[in-house]
Formats: sequence, C-alpha cells, structure tokens
Amino acid sequence: MKDNLKYKWGIAAGVLITIVVNMLAVLLPLNGKSTASISDQFQVYFVPANYVFSIWSLIYLGLIGFTIYQFVLKPAQYKIVKEIAPAVILTGVFNSIWLFMWHYEYFAWTLPLMIALLVSLIFIVVKLQKVKESDKPRFFDLLIKLPFSIYIGWITVATVANATDILYLLQFNGFGMQPQLWAAIMMLIAGILGLIGIKKNGDFAYAAVIVWAVTGIGVKFSNEFIITTAAIVVACFLLIGALLKQFYPEKGK
Repeated sequence: MKDNLKYKWGIAAGVLITIVVNMLAVLLPLNGKSTASISDQFQVYFVPANYVFSIWSLIYLGLIGFTIYQFVLKPAQYKIVKEIAPAVILTGVFNSIWLFMWHYEYFAWTLPLMIALLVSLIFIVVKLQKVKESDKPRFFDLLIKLPFSIYIGWITVATVANATDILYLLQFNGFGMQPQLWAAIMMLIAGILGLIGIKKNGDFAYAAVIVWAVTGIGVKFSNEFIITTAAIVVACFLLIGALLKQFYPEKGK
C-alpha cells in the first residue's frame, strides 16, 4: 500500500511539473520568448496554425483526470498503473526540460529530449494495450488509455516538427526538393504513423490528433497547393482507415 503511494505521488508530481512549466512558458514567457515566436524563426512548412495548440488543454485535462483517478484505484487494480508510473514521471521530466532547452535556444538538445518523451509514451501505450479486458478497472479506456493516446498523438507530430526544425538548422535542403514538398512528405509520414496506430491498436484518438495537426498545417498554409493537398489526403486516408477498422476489424489485424 505504501509502495503504491510512492508511485501515486510521483505521478502527481510529474503531471504537476508538466502543467506548471508549460504554463510558465506561456505566461512569463520563459526567456521572454513565446514558444510560437521561436517556432517562427524556422522557415519551414511543418507548422500548424496557432489554434491547433489548444490540444494542450485536452492533454492537461486528460492527465489531471488520470492523476485523480489513479488515487482511487484499489490495490489490486493499481498494478496496471504501477507498471507505467516511472514512464509517466519521465514524461513530465522530459517535457519540462525540453521547454527550457527550446526557450533558451539550446536546439541541439531538443530533438533527443523529444524522442525520449515519445519513447516514454510509446512504452506507456504499449503496456496499456496489453492489459486484458478482465483486468481493466472501470473507466480504464476513458481515464487511463485515452489521455495517453491523445498525448502520444500530439508528441508524434511534435517529434516530426522538431526533426524538421533541426534539419533546417543543419541547412538540409530536402535532397533539392521544394520545402513545401518536403513538408508534405513529413505530413504523409505522420499520416502513416496514424494508420499504423489504427491498424495495430484501433487507436482512433491517436489518429484523430494527427488529423487535427495536419489539418492545422493545411489551414496555416492554405495558399500552398501541395501542403493543402497533403493535408486533405492524410485526413481522408485516416478517416477511411478508421472506418475500415470499425466495420472490418478482422482485416485490420
């Protein structure tokens, strides 16, 4: 029981750190620069419209709900959360350090930290996917699985965006391709990851976040035909993939 309390409060601290540091990044902001203004320094097209970043409100809400819920789980049910607790705590650490590195423009550190955050979330999602139906506590899908599906969906897109920024700093020219075409390819890669999430896990929330993000890129660069076309293609393919998985689940296995 005491051992569970250690993990419960560790998770609460990790989530609190995540929310507080993200709020400071917006309200202060850190180093006197907003996250968006730093992003604008990179002349790349893999950047969504500002409204897309409101997804963080949903991520915060999900993490808060998960944190409260894990406190009321019975000891027998808590073993599920206990297995992912260290990774949940690490997500808070990696997320927070990334923000400091980004705002203070230590960009070389941002991609490794973002990848570490993504790997931590992959570990969590894989563990949750393996939980047997008989072992799932009530509200498992809503208060445990869903928050991390949304979170990993956004961090998947953020990792691709971060990699695109680093390539820009390294003056990578996309093998001579137009930057718009390179961005479109990155969007298609994000879409493929969404399709994998649907096919392997039936994770519609993960795919929905990717649709939200790539659609936002299409909106931001609505005057760029290649980018808007890529956004429409990715959104349509993910929608079709979700419908096929829903109505023909055996074919998705």
